[in-house]
Amino acid sequence: MTARCADAFAEQARQTPHTHTLPQLSIPAEVNYIGAFLTLECNLACAYCINDPSQAGCRKGLFAGDGMSPSDWVRGLARLPVSADLPITLQGGEPMIYRGGRGVADILAGSEHWFDLLTNLVVKSERVIEALAPNAAKLRRQAPYPSVRVSYH
Repeated sequence: MTARCADAFAEQARQTPHTHTLPQLSIPAEVNYIGAFLTLECNLACAYCINDPSQAGCRKGLFAGDGMSPSDWVRGLARLPVSADLPITLQGGEPMIYRGGRGVADILAGSEHWFDLLTNLVVKSERVIEALAPNAAKLRRQAPYPSVRVSYH
């Protein structure tokens, strides 16, 4: 498929409304978390990054267009069973720069799930507070580790 065809196909997919309902998913009992890579973009350029080991600066291009919208994430996550023992781990790249930080807030607000957040926290604290505070209860659950985890840089 040529790049022009791929671009046309992607544009058509973005403009096509989702009119079908996908079935609920069952998750095996041994699964203890689900990772949601909201974006591979990052505000850092670490030589040890597992998402860009060659440091080629191509992480953004790994998702078509702008990636999934927050409403698409909510719709997709709704297919998973809701359980405090099965958190959805929002990660990336840096999830707090996904859609300017509003993406995480929209996903938290639109979903019934409990969440964990993996972040480098190299973003304005106001952005983090604005995104997380209204739905902070979804980041609080009984776990042997903090629900918001900050990678050391």
